[in-house]
Amino acid sequence: MNLALQDAANLAWKIAADIDGWAPKDLLSTYESERRPLGDRVFMQTQAQTALMSPGSDVTALRELFSELLNNKDNLQLIADLIAGSDVRYNMGDGELAGWFAPTIELTLCDGHKVRLAELLRSARPILVDTTGGTLVSSAAPWSQRVDYIQTVQTTTMPSMLIRPDGYVAWSGIDQSVLYDHLKRWFGPPSGR
Repeated sequence: MNLALQDAANLAWKIAADIDGWAPKDLLSTYESERRPLGDRVFMQTQAQTALMSPGSDVTALRELFSELLNNKDNLQLIADLIAGSDVRYNMGDGELAGWFAPTIELTLCDGHKVRLAELLRSARPILVDTTGGTLVSSAAPWSQRVDYIQTVQTTTMPSMLIRPDGYVAWSGIDQSVLYDHLKRWFGPPSGR
């Protein structure tokens, strides 16, 4: 079910961008390159789980070995992340968070209000979270009709992030030229205010 929900989220915003006329040329083709390997992985997981349920002494030994491996918390976390799909990282270039699903964090906005990042993602719009104290506002301005700009209290503990509508971080860091490239790659050419 996680796979299907993530497939739908990945494809929906790309189709909407295409219908609205601002999608970059190859945006829809990224669905296949991003989601197909994950579908293959879920199929592999299903085969492995089915194999572990099969009768027979050889499988019993495999189940016992697998149980021992799951006694290690790191292995258990690896399997939990694998099954939940939270170990998915798309190839979106450099950046501490780039390619990962947006972290579960609380942001402090410039007016002092605190808001969970997940609440901001409910709009199903791209978001640029600026943790630099406002230095990214000019970079975001040409995409203001397509990308929501959120300025937080300046922090060095969390990098700024460009988050796609499906919740994946397309860019993280402080390099504005790289941010500009990612804005064009995912959200089309600049359009002004």
